[in-house]
Amino acid sequence: MGEQMTLDPSRLRAMASRLIAANGQASTTFYVPTTAGTYDPDTGITSGEVVSEQVVTTTPPMPTRTTMRGNDMAQVGDATMLVAALDIAWSPYVGQKLRCNGLDFTIISTLAYPVGATIIAWELQLERGARA
Repeated sequence: MGEQMTLDPSRLRAMASRLIAANGQASTTFYVPTTAGTYDPDTGITSGEVVSEQVVTTTPPMPTRTTMRGNDMAQVGDATMLVAALDIAWSPYVGQKLRCNGLDFTIISTLAYPVGATIIAWELQLERGARA
């Protein structure tokens, strides 16, 4: 039999970054909390949170129709985008806000693409508009 091929996660992370950079756009701004605020359960509002803007190259938002994605249902009007894990220093999360092509989105689902314990890229399911 032939040699077994091993996957080098660091090379795959770099490849994902190059492919998205070559075919994506550099105008996606993620709003990343840098200082946690204080949550008031009576009002449902977090105050005092400090948020930084991180511009990242992603794929353009791709519209989806109603489909099953894992256990989540993607609705008409939702979109998905890919971001290379190498290009961000945080893990995207449900509820995170971002702006792309002048449009506001909220992440409603995340899907990591790992090789072993190393995440190569993230698929983000987006809802148009900013959730409160």
